[in-house]
Amino acid sequence: MIHSVNTNFIAQILTLPSKAFKRISVCSATISVVGLTLGLAGCDNSTPTPPASAISPIKQLPTPLTTEGMEEFRNGLLNMSDRQLLAAFDSSKELQQITNEFLAAPSTELLNQTRVAWRAAYSEYLRSLPMLQLPISEPSDWYKQGLTRQQLSKQLNSWPIEPGYIDYIDDYPLTGIVNDDTVVLSQQAIADQHQFSDETYVSIGFHAIEFLLWGEHGNRSADDFNPAATQSAAPQENTNKTDSKQIKPSHYNQKRRGDYLRLITELLVQHMQRLQLRWDIENGYYAEQLSQIAPGKVLYATLLTQDRIIGQGLIARYSQNDSSPFSKTSRQDTKAILDGIRVLLLPKNSQQDALWPLISTDVDKANALDSALENALTCAQAEGKDCQQDLVKLQRSLREAASVLGIRLTAGQ
Repeated sequence: MIHSVNTNFIAQILTLPSKAFKRISVCSATISVVGLTLGLAGCDNSTPTPPASAISPIKQLPTPLTTEGMEEFRNGLLNMSDRQLLAAFDSSKELQQITNEFLAAPSTELLNQTRVAWRAAYSEYLRSLPMLQLPISEPSDWYKQGLTRQQLSKQLNSWPIEPGYIDYIDDYPLTGIVNDDTVVLSQQAIADQHQFSDETYVSIGFHAIEFLLWGEHGNRSADDFNPAATQSAAPQENTNKTDSKQIKPSHYNQKRRGDYLRLITELLVQHMQRLQLRWDIENGYYAEQLSQIAPGKVLYATLLTQDRIIGQGLIARYSQNDSSPFSKTSRQDTKAILDGIRVLLLPKNSQQDALWPLISTDVDKANALDSALENALTCAQAEGKDCQQDLVKLQRSLREAASVLGIRLTAGQ
């Protein structure tokens, strides 16, 4: 199969930096460009193999030495997960509603409201991670359909992203899917672009929405979504449209930009609803699976998961990188995850729920974990403060608290 490619388009791609490019939709194909044949490999349409989990499936975990009170912990976990995932789903629907209102009548006020709704929806999703990452076995069909929790996580929360893959950036006003009218705008077509050949080539999810709402430098105008602004900014007659320097980016392809934003917000809501239904306490798949597993194993898996989130997530990634760079709210990401861990393990001002009754036999270790959680949360709210040491202390305190129950938390378990 031979694809004819515009030579001006190829020339533009070759001059772009890594963060700016247009996407060529090819797989297992050969491209003929000005006599040069490029063979492409690496696209595989075979059924994906379920990945090896970093944590053993819950049923394979050992049972803690002490099991008294663990059934209450499991029941509390199920109720909390049900409530949190419902809150996250509702928040995503609110984002969708205000997005639609904004796109119907673009204004600075509605754009700001949409940004606030994005931040609220993303925070609720991050608060759900301590539950969402529990190593529950999943049906094989979900792997084939790309619907496992790991696959959904990549569709919802992949970062960092290459913004030029989506829309214009400095000096490249015509780059990205938004400005490439050869890419049909539909949910499936946009989803197919997601991480096509690199993990940073993100086309959907929270951070794709973030970039569309804020722009490269956090100051996108509402006019970027106003089709009425297109005419005044249209290139003059005989202007070569491939000369991107002559086209004002903030007034180009507004309708496509709006359609793109609407479609990926709809897709995000669909993914959030799927997760919410799986945690529904009445008949959700995840809730049903957990209710059938020995409470001690559920507790073991919960503590292992939190240890991994703190170590591999917060310490290794969120505290070292700018996770939400366009909105400049990265510290709120860390706080939201810590909020979820706090509520799951040691709800503030309540020593009757969750982990408290189980580890209260060692008051010092219980209080140390409580203090470590509070210190990490306080640090996350202090702009510019390095929270690495607070997070390391939190992980250490969690491991010491787990030892009260005869649970040993180690890396790679």
